[in-house]
Amino acid sequence: MGSQVGDPLASEDQQSWKRKRCEEGSITAMQTKIDALRKDLAKLTWEYKMQKICETASQGPLGQNDSRDPSSIPPYRKRGSQVSLSNCADIICYMQAYGVLVCKQHHTAIVNLDKHLLRYHNVPALAQRQIVDCFSRLKALDPAEVKLPDKPAEAIEELGKPLTGLQCTTCVYITISKEQMRMHCKKDHQQAWKGDTSQLYSIVKVQSFFSTGGLQKYFKVR
Repeated sequence: MGSQVGDPLASEDQQSWKRKRCEEGSITAMQTKIDALRKDLAKLTWEYKMQKICETASQGPLGQNDSRDPSSIPPYRKRGSQVSLSNCADIICYMQAYGVLVCKQHHTAIVNLDKHLLRYHNVPALAQRQIVDCFSRLKALDPAEVKLPDKPAEAIEELGKPLTGLQCTTCVYITISKEQMRMHCKKDHQQAWKGDTSQLYSIVKVQSFFSTGGLQKYFKVR
């Protein structure tokens, strides 16, 4: 009795099925590799962004190749020393009379302690959380709620050296910008800014709790 010959169509179907399974396996393996590469790329992108943030914080807004005189950089834009849980009380203080946290190195009240520590002191994430928690028990007022001194008083040491300001002689408006004073006189008092304008304002010494973000409100000091 002769040997049975297998069905060539069935054999071909089996081979086709095997090829299809191999192709599906290859596609799955390739997709797995692509997903892994995407995760690696996302991680590298995040690390790169964090590195750039830290570099910006360490260089300040001028960068390393800026030709301007470093002494002209406002104190609040310079990089401060490293802040840690052990020395944070020496660098950041709470002024209870005004309800503000002040960085004594940058001479400015702090709106967001987390961001300030990262941007200007390059503090690692864990230390940031510890320091923020340390000061969380203190009530820091919203900038709009902070009350300024009523009358000229001694300069507040933590806010740094007083600035030269201009006070409107018609009202109590104070600025450190001559252009802002010009706009104020024209808009609020309809005063012409021509010729000798010195009678429109007086020169005064001023300070401000906040230094950035349009939160500056200047007050006179002696």
